[in-house]
Amino acid sequence: MFVQSRFLYVFLAVTLFSAVVGAQSAPTSGVEPQQGLPPDFPQGPPPDFPASPVKSNVQPSGVVTIDGEQQISGQKNYTSQTEDVSAIYVIDSGQIVLIDPAISTTGSASPGVDTGSTGINAAVLAKRGGVARIIGGSIKTSGNKANGASVTDAGSLVELTDVNIETSGNSARAVMSSDGGSLTLLRVHATTTGRGSGAIAGDYGTGPILLTDSVVNSSAYGVYVTGFVNVTNTKIAAMRPGVVVEGENAIVIRNSEIASRFFAGVEFFDDYHRPATNGEKTHASLASVGGSITVENGSVFDVSNTRAVISVDHTELKSGSGVLISANAASKSPSGRTHGKTGFNGGDVIFTATRENIAGDLLADSISSISAALIGDSTLSGTIRNTSLRLDQSSKWIVTGDSSLQHLDDSAARHGNALKNIVGNGHKVTYDASLKENAWLQGKKFSLENGGTLEPAAQTLPH
Repeated sequence: MFVQSRFLYVFLAVTLFSAVVGAQSAPTSGVEPQQGLPPDFPQGPPPDFPASPVKSNVQPSGVVTIDGEQQISGQKNYTSQTEDVSAIYVIDSGQIVLIDPAISTTGSASPGVDTGSTGINAAVLAKRGGVARIIGGSIKTSGNKANGASVTDAGSLVELTDVNIETSGNSARAVMSSDGGSLTLLRVHATTTGRGSGAIAGDYGTGPILLTDSVVNSSAYGVYVTGFVNVTNTKIAAMRPGVVVEGENAIVIRNSEIASRFFAGVEFFDDYHRPATNGEKTHASLASVGGSITVENGSVFDVSNTRAVISVDHTELKSGSGVLISANAASKSPSGRTHGKTGFNGGDVIFTATRENIAGDLLADSISSISAALIGDSTLSGTIRNTSLRLDQSSKWIVTGDSSLQHLDDSAARHGNALKNIVGNGHKVTYDASLKENAWLQGKKFSLENGGTLEPAAQTLPH
């Protein structure tokens, strides 16, 4: 009876696909995705992947091809042992629903094949309005450049519920979206173990990716954002970084745990193919409510050659290296490349912390900037360099080392409470007296709570 009711539910759902696919595939963020290519694992691409032009003669294909038709199937095995051939291929508005399938492939992609934009060699592939919906079961690939599931083209959708995904080859993502294709992932368990094998990947202007109540373990990055991504109640463990946001794209994280081993919890950058100049940097964004973002070795947030707007609310932020935000031009990207045009490729950060108790430094190099706001009873313990800071009356900065401010906006001090919400701990904090935003400080030197001073930087005083 249970199996019959499950089939009936799926049958009714399939009749609604054509009506809802367009709505599901439209980005909900209003952010226009940009092209990009996820970086490989730190050591670079495997030696058996020589650089070569894309092979134009290889076309997508599948052992089972659903071309413009509908199909429902349960508890079957789908296997491909041939290079460049998917186990399931859905195309031209075809729709398939699989219940508890065992899907596997062993073939690697041919040298030079662009698996990112074409989806070739993915175990499950949906293109040109194709819809693949899988409930339960497993997807496993062992070949190189063999994604678990790929979706390309606006109007295409891959929806996975209660599915276990494992990829063991190099450059084999668990799931991947490109050219407007949409991914909906619910209670998915995704594991990648090969070199350069990120888990949740976007490439060439992905459609929306919705990741909910899932567990992700990645040998490279956890989630690669080239469109709009929504992560809810999910645990992500990655080698490096937990999240990558490239270009003018956005991620919203709710009550999720993001953990990475190296480099950064979250990396923001713009592709080196689109070097930024002054005033032309792209605009990336991250909003996190609840949960945690942690990194063992590196900064929680690393930003280069782009402008990142970061908002965190009651999210635990922790860096084993003691750096909360690093805005820099000399990116230490896992790909080993430097982004943007030298001299114009700094990172700009707008950071807002609400209901936060965080420890870590805010560090911007000479061509980068950080503008941080602590509101809603937030506390920051750390050193600040080349950063503007705003404190509301309920928030506090505990200084842990000599620091340099650009602009200081201290609401408590403006309302007659001196600088009681800056605890100096014997350290010197300088500010730029030449900025009109600091006129309220009148170029004066102030004593701080628990010792230390706030004073104008010598080079900013009028002569």
